[in-house]
Amino acid sequence: MMSRRGAGNCAGVPAAQLDVLLERKSTAVQLCADCPLQYSCIATLVLSHDRNSCMGGLNREERVLLQRRILQALRKSQLTHRDVVQYLQEHPEAIAQARSAYRRYKRRERNSRRRREYTREYMRGVRTITSMAQTAPSIILHY
Repeated sequence: MMSRRGAGNCAGVPAAQLDVLLERKSTAVQLCADCPLQYSCIATLVLSHDRNSCMGGLNREERVLLQRRILQALRKSQLTHRDVVQYLQEHPEAIAQARSAYRRYKRRERNSRRRREYTREYMRGVRTITSMAQTAPSIILHY
């Protein structure tokens, strides 16, 4: 966990309570939404590859998407804290775009899982009908 000093919204919160607050994404988004240090916090986390925290209003996957976007936009192999903060100041919509890209990814994944389950259930039914036809062909023919 990184140390928070200065005028951030989470500056006065004890570390133990802050960890609990930031476990839930909705709480982290609300806490970080109007924080003056949000860009700096996101830059630190993007560069540190922290896996556990949801700080700056972004979870790990959203930060990875944002990091890729920044790397592509700046065409650099290595980013500095200053590069990330400057990019976020110039492109504040990048945070919302990272969130929506992650939501689209999760929705596609969920829909794909549903299609697989539906297909599996459908194929189970087809096999049942097929096996019934093979075991009792006279029933089906006389129907």
